[in-house]
Amino acid sequence: MSVALLQEVIFGISYKKQVDLVTPLTATDMWSLRQTNSELIQSLPINEDDASDYGKGVYATTVFPSHKQAGGPWNGRLSSEAGAMLACFGMGKRTKTATTATGGFKYTCTQPNFVSDGLDMPSATMAVQIRTGGAAITDKAIIGACLEEWQIQLTKAPGRDSATFTSQWTGTGQDVKPSGIVIPATYAEHSMNAGALTSLSLVGFDYLANKRFSSCNFGLKNNIRPGFFPGSGAQNGYQIEGRKRRGVPQFTLTARVECDSGSSEEDALLAQTEGTGVITLTGAQIASGPETHQFKITFQRLRVKTDKIGDDDGIATYDLEYTVLQHVTNGVVTIESICEQDNILG
Repeated sequence: MSVALLQEVIFGISYKKQVDLVTPLTATDMWSLRQTNSELIQSLPINEDDASDYGKGVYATTVFPSHKQAGGPWNGRLSSEAGAMLACFGMGKRTKTATTATGGFKYTCTQPNFVSDGLDMPSATMAVQIRTGGAAITDKAIIGACLEEWQIQLTKAPGRDSATFTSQWTGTGQDVKPSGIVIPATYAEHSMNAGALTSLSLVGFDYLANKRFSSCNFGLKNNIRPGFFPGSGAQNGYQIEGRKRRGVPQFTLTARVECDSGSSEEDALLAQTEGTGVITLTGAQIASGPETHQFKITFQRLRVKTDKIGDDDGIATYDLEYTVLQHVTNGVVTIESICEQDNILG
């Protein structure tokens, strides 16, 4: 037998949500999307010892099963499919409409209403495999994985690296080994690089038109609350989490733009000028069209929070941080994602 290369890993994630935290989904509800992270999503048993106990001497003599920690990153290059997953599982609330008779689906995601929608996060099943079969390096299904945080980065680099994403998922600790899942073939994703930006407007500044844009980063952190409690559950003697509830969600937006002679962004900060923010990436046409693959995020209320002077290859820039505010009617953020996959978060 030869040692395994980490690049042999096969990753599957359910596009549907689990009916509850403990019931895994099957291969028919999963797809295999690409990733760039070498750190794998895992479920790890945590042990304690008796080193600090009295009555048995100075040194540790016994190990005790404690609990399981599950989770890890899913990072990659942005596609319409990955964007839809981040929006749907991150926001946890979406409406779906068919955009074309030839197979497009539009997911419109908004932040949940804590009163009517509750605090429980939607959960996914994730499978990680390296050389399945009798000599598998690893073959596990992580159950009850929820999206803690995601970020999308747009830069002036060419190609797929101009639009990337990072995400962090956290599970209950429950897993199935071997997974019993035959991960589908790698899905043919539809890339959405930064050159495909069709709108980029922040607090009244149209950076697509003025061509002063350099980079930006936006995303969401759900601040999921710890889910251990008496009766939360156990597996193989290790306690697992029995609930995954969002905390106070935090939307973030930063951007680097080239300075102009009028210092207009600084004026917007000093005047506390308020406006919307719209970032739209447009991809390939779906079938006969006219719909296209798309990822669009609308910040309903923005104000410039900081505007530190920076440097980008010798050009003076504003390093902008924005305060994301709630609109009385439109909410905080709306994300519209179009791709060809049905039933995401279904």
